[in-house]
Amino acid sequence: MLDIIRKNVYLIDGDWRSHPQRDEFGIACARDMILEFAPDVLFVHPANIAAVRHEKGVFGPHVDVALDSLDRWIGMLGSALLERGVLDETDLFLVSDHGQMDVRRAIGLNVLFAEHGWLSVGEDGMVRDWRAYCLSNGMSCLVYVKDPADVAQVRRFLDDLLAEGLYGFSRIFSEREARETEHLRGEFSFVLETDGYTAFGDYATRPLVRPLDNHDYRFGRATHGYLPENGPQPMLVAKGPHIRKHAVLDGSCIVDEAPTFARILGVSFPHADGTAIDGILRSVHREGE
Repeated sequence: MLDIIRKNVYLIDGDWRSHPQRDEFGIACARDMILEFAPDVLFVHPANIAAVRHEKGVFGPHVDVALDSLDRWIGMLGSALLERGVLDETDLFLVSDHGQMDVRRAIGLNVLFAEHGWLSVGEDGMVRDWRAYCLSNGMSCLVYVKDPADVAQVRRFLDDLLAEGLYGFSRIFSEREARETEHLRGEFSFVLETDGYTAFGDYATRPLVRPLDNHDYRFGRATHGYLPENGPQPMLVAKGPHIRKHAVLDGSCIVDEAPTFARILGVSFPHADGTAIDGILRSVHREGE
């Protein structure tokens, strides 16, 4: 593997974080892995489309350019499979891990928490201590309340902000509601859902509302982290010997993807959160058959 990395590392050009360079590197390494090792399963994560959307928005000419690159990368992998002689026996899945929605502003609710005495901020703007804290998840945020005795008071404060309709969120989930309806688990007290055009920041000093920039993926021109039914949806396209031709499904869950791959590979996956997407599969080995 190190030989493959050394061969292709020039594509990074010294910057491991930038797209599309890191994607060029990853695809080139994947191509060489196919040619040298013919792996049973290979996952590749090019993120250039996500990157350009964060930077410039969900739709536009920048996405067309990114799609052209993705098409070329798929061709590189297909050519490697063909050269190795396994293209016709390979199942190909093209999936995305999330959608994105356009963002118009970023807001930092920790500013309000600080002004109400629920967290303290040093001269450098960093949080020193807190009773209530907002952690950004892009277009939603988690609110942590350290002392259970403060939860009701914080909830009343959030309800007042929600009623004003100015602070970027359209819904408040309690920890129980988030667990039961959205399967979220953690030590948080509340989840706040975006109003559809606001992202949340972790900062605790004014200005409360800040312009967008792409130093952090959560604060670009588009981002994710909202309720999964909103916005353009993630997709799944599949082709291969185990895939039904022309099958179209209305929708599924991302957690169903891994059990689908396991079903094709004949791998037992009894504790998976999801189930195999049988609607796209031809007859495939099932455990116990």
